[in-house]
Amino acid sequence: MDLGCGVGRVISFLGDRAQCYCGLDISLEMVRGAKETYTGKASVFFINGDASLVPFGDSSFDFITCFGLFEYLDNIELYLNEVRRLLKKDGSFIFTVHTEYGSNQS
Repeated sequence: MDLGCGVGRVISFLGDRAQCYCGLDISLEMVRGAKETYTGKASVFFINGDASLVPFGDSSFDFITCFGLFEYLDNIELYLNEVRRLLKKDGSFIFTVHTEYGSNQS
């Protein structure tokens, strides 16, 4: 699961390591772009939705990524709780959070 997937760039880094990829983004335009780019690729899905209310059951994913989403949120705890709900036991979560300090470095 890739939260805030944008146009699905994470797929290119996964290669054949993922049995299934599901990207979720709140922007319908991003999801449309991702679907156009990866049309016909087996086991690749994109859905439009809010990362705080992911339409999958508990413990659905072994691996969740989230790059460049959390810095735009007012209540990060809501989203982290959703990640905890979605991850299988011993699952992995990789994310980034860009900060104002980091963006101002020379």
